Amino acid sequence: MTTIRDIARSANVSIATVSRVLNDDLSLSVTEETRRRVFCTARQMNYDFSKRRKKPASDVLEPQQAKVGLLVWYPPELENEDPYFLYIRQGAEKQLTELGIKVIRSFRLNGLSPKQAMDDLDGMIVIGNILPEVIERMYPRKERTVYINYSPDEEQYDSVVFDYQRATEKAMQHFLRKGYARTGFIGAKDFVHGFNNEKFNIPELRLLNYERICREHGIYNPDDIYLGDWTMAEGYRMMQTAIAKGDLPRAFFIASDPLAIGAMKALLESGVSIPGEVALIGFDDIEMASYVNVPLTTVKIHTEQMGRTGVNLLMERLAGRSIPVKAVLPARFVVRQSCGGPEASQT
Repeated sequence: MTTIRDIARSANVSIATVSRVLNDDLSLSVTEETRRRVFCTARQMNYDFSKRRKKPASDVLEPQQAKVGLLVWYPPELENEDPYFLYIRQGAEKQLTELGIKVIRSFRLNGLSPKQAMDDLDGMIVIGNILPEVIERMYPRKERTVYINYSPDEEQYDSVVFDYQRATEKAMQHFLRKGYARTGFIGAKDFVHGFNNEKFNIPELRLLNYERICREHGIYNPDDIYLGDWTMAEGYRMMQTAIAKGDLPRAFFIASDPLAIGAMKALLESGVSIPGEVALIGFDDIEMASYVNVPLTTVKIHTEQMGRTGVNLLMERLAGRSIPVKAVLPARFVVRQSCGGPEASQT
């Protein structure tokens, strides 16, 4: 078992320095290079970070002193295609700025290990689905890692997610109230990401809840489910496939707004009336949703608040909270013209 004496010998510093660095002693005057070397050495020697002393209340890290990292898995171009994760990141950045936290480092995984140093960070916010094993290799402090839009283990990590079940129910219940007995689904598979561009399938919760609701009402038809990638172009392609088959469902629940906008384009180009012949409900409520040819009914996810909540959870951790917290945010159903609206007659 690695001791602080072993780390001190390997890092060429005193035992007292190792102890104070690992226990975040704010009164210690030491260079950032030394601090990083101690953390890096401890991690390489598989030091058990859970052995560190808990800070007394008088030694709690103030928010303005914190050094926080933001880690995302996706490349910048994806934020332009689908701004869902962009809104989350911006929400986190706004909250950090408002708290007076000036040291914010952003990392993009992109299938590779980020090259910037993480050892001296006081906390890490992870946006998106990334394997905990990947995060721990780069930043081993579980108690100071917050996941947003993913909850790998609620007994170990703080996390912020939205209520997938209730969000899907709001869309499907609207279709059922309108009397649409046949509803299709357009979406994509979901993955958790690792190094070297590895991806591992995980359940896509909108699809699972759609299937459950359809089965409960005796309207489930697997032939009305279309899965591709999370892009506008894929939404367009999948709707073209559905149109080519003929006998379109009366309505489609679509797992993201970019997918729905692509699907809408395919319908309108084919002369299919929205919502007269086919009704659509999207998901996320991105800014573009209200400006398309037929304003899109959608399920609003409070993405900015997800980012802000993740920051608040991290600040609670820095203030001494030891119990992990999973925050589940509600969604809001936004009715526009693509579903027929609340006043339209049932079809």
